[in-house]
Amino acid sequence: MSIEGKLSNLRKESEEREARVQKERLASLIGKLVSLDLITNEINNFDFQNQPTAFFLDIIFAGALASRASDIHLEPESEKIRLRYRVDGLLYDIIRFPLEWYKLLLSRIKHQANLKINITDRPQDGRFSVHLPDKDVELRVSVIPSEYGETAVIRVLDPETINLQLADLGLRADDLAIIEEELISPNGMILNTGPTGSGKTTTLYTFLKKKQTSEIKMFYLRYKYYNF
Repeated sequence: MSIEGKLSNLRKESEEREARVQKERLASLIGKLVSLDLITNEINNFDFQNQPTAFFLDIIFAGALASRASDIHLEPESEKIRLRYRVDGLLYDIIRFPLEWYKLLLSRIKHQANLKINITDRPQDGRFSVHLPDKDVELRVSVIPSEYGETAVIRVLDPETINLQLADLGLRADDLAIIEEELISPNGMILNTGPTGSGKTTTLYTFLKKKQTSEIKMFYLRYKYYNF
């Protein structure tokens, strides 16, 4: 085997080993961070000078998954970065941490989401997944310029929280009957509207799962509009 081949194999083995370690670390943190106060304490005790940025990001992701948050908000302020989770439609403050930590953290997020690190003056969207021993969780990243730097919003698409049946959505019986009838129709349109955190994505995934069969091909188009 050539030197290039050996190096390639070593890199692959290293990446696979790192992925296994991250899975175990995330699973351990999720079991540990059972309240928002514990998440705050874990971040407070993090040694940013001597531990990798990836470990800090894992704490943020694990906290979001443990609290069943739908979104992670990282918001620059004049002197600190504000971290908030959206849980059941409401935003909860987790902690404010130093601005100097955020540059490395945001670069890591952009790198994983395949965004351009050097672009800071316009919005960018991307996505990546975190892997746990029993599931993969998709993360959708939106980075938007703001007064004190770039704001990052990460939508957490945990398959366990969106794996619902129509009856689990909490619709009134008459509304549920209408939806079931419309989903049987071979054509038409359903408008699904509401404020952030109201369950639009969960509802749409449930509709799509109801319609999905081996006999049809489905496309999902998403367009995000920014108004400054």
